[in-house]
Amino acid sequence: MAGRKPLPTHLKLVKGTARPHRLNKAEPKPMVATPEPPDHLEDGAKAKFRSMAQMLARHGVMTELDTGALARYVVIWHRWLEG
Repeated sequence: MAGRKPLPTHLKLVKGTARPHRLNKAEPKPMVATPEPPDHLEDGAKAKFRSMAQMLARHGVMTELDTGALARYVVIWHRWLEG
């Protein structure tokens, strides 16, 4: 596909470029959730995962799709503290 990638609707609204005829009515909208930390995390990393997931969910940006990315972040954070 040539050209720019389409922007999500919420970014169009923030930028002020949203036009009713250009909005995607079938755009996926994942539900905000606070997932449980993965089992492979250490205790300190699990605690950080829970606190970050709750904070991100309060701001409406945490979904179950973000579990892997947040898990990677807390593992690196935990290693940095131990370093």
